[in-house]
Amino acid sequence: MKKGKILLFLVLVIVALFASNCVKQPPLAVPAAPAGLRVVQLAGGDVELRWDAVAGAASYDVTIEKVAGSGSRETFGPYNTTNTYYVARKSVIGTGNFSWSVLAKNTAGDGPATTGTFDIPADPVPDPVYGLLLTLVEEPDQGSAVPTIYTIGSQPLVGERLTGVSALNYLKGNLKREEIPAEADRAELAVQLLVQKAGATVAKRWPDDSTEFVLDEGGELNFNLCNLGAGFSPDLAPGNYYLWARAVWDGSESQKVPFEIASRNSDLNYEITVKDFEDRVCSFSSTNVTLQFDLSISGGEKFKELLYFIQIGPTGSTNQGSVTHSATFTKEATWTKKVLFEAECTKYATLTVVGTVTAYSCNGATVTKEDRRVEILNNVGINFVLDMKDPTASVSVQPQVTGVASISTATLTFLASDTKCLNLDSLRFTVKVEKGIGDWTGALNYPDVETVLGVGSTWSNELTI
Repeated sequence: MKKGKILLFLVLVIVALFASNCVKQPPLAVPAAPAGLRVVQLAGGDVELRWDAVAGAASYDVTIEKVAGSGSRETFGPYNTTNTYYVARKSVIGTGNFSWSVLAKNTAGDGPATTGTFDIPADPVPDPVYGLLLTLVEEPDQGSAVPTIYTIGSQPLVGERLTGVSALNYLKGNLKREEIPAEADRAELAVQLLVQKAGATVAKRWPDDSTEFVLDEGGELNFNLCNLGAGFSPDLAPGNYYLWARAVWDGSESQKVPFEIASRNSDLNYEITVKDFEDRVCSFSSTNVTLQFDLSISGGEKFKELLYFIQIGPTGSTNQGSVTHSATFTKEATWTKKVLFEAECTKYATLTVVGTVTAYSCNGATVTKEDRRVEILNNVGINFVLDMKDPTASVSVQPQVTGVASISTATLTFLASDTKCLNLDSLRFTVKVEKGIGDWTGALNYPDVETVLGVGSTWSNELTI
């Protein structure tokens, strides 16, 4: 290339550069507010805060605030980043409820902030570590959600030697020590068992205040729980309880195991009904009445055998005497009896049920199983007043007229009393007006309020009542 051409080219390049530097650039704008805020939960409890990129942004400031329970706030940041995300570390900001904001910035300044919220949950509380592990299971198994001792019975019947409350099953307990100490220390592996009623503040030693149990060489104890022990009265009171073990050597305790005591008395259902032939406790006879008594009993599946006594009385014209019936049954029973009553008074029908059950009792490691008769229902039933038919009727006339008189209006009031055993729709009042010749006779049927007498008679007038 010739020297003149090279010179010309250089001059042109310089001119071009000068021209480009002379073009006026627009001023840099402040970035807009970030949009698309979102939160991503990361492993370990950390949180990734994300947003969409903002045009013209050189970097972003992220500020985090933690809301305290008192209403105060703890601020973290601002943290500057050139990314469109920021990782909030659980190890730095902790756990709780947080608010966060992000703004875009460049050399022109800071743009408006956009806010959001996120949570970092606290670590779950670890289960306590127990050196003693306690379990309870039903024997025989009753299929209960919570280990339960089921009971039956109440107070003895008068004149019969029947036991009170009996246990239909028991709980087998097992206690294990997780770490077995050196052989030289095993003789000291004594524990106390404690029982506490749910909601109570005081626990009681079981089965009494002086008994301690020694774990075997394997650090294990098996025992049987048939009742609440000497510290409770009665020792089979229904309710919710807790059982746990306490180590004598250092005072450490096992977990508290819930158990329950529940009565089976309510499993047996009964019904006694009484009626006459129209299902009413009354009669159309004023001298005597025959009533039918129906008894039904169900729900006896838990019992080996059941015996019921039913007594109905009083009977007879002097209200003396009673009707008594008894029978053995299993699962369910029905009985029907018609009884003649000759007088009004208070009547009753009472029921007593005695059952044979398999009962369990514990004496240390020994469990005794025996059939036992217990009273389940004691003199339950019904009382009622027998109201025989004895209705009366009367009529009154206003105004009262004596001697010969002429009246155009009179009020007649009809009254029937003691009609509770009558059908109201069959009450009828017969009305007769003596006129010497062509007497008027008519009827007023309840609940009609008007009747007309003398229609079509030899008299020219009629009588409206």
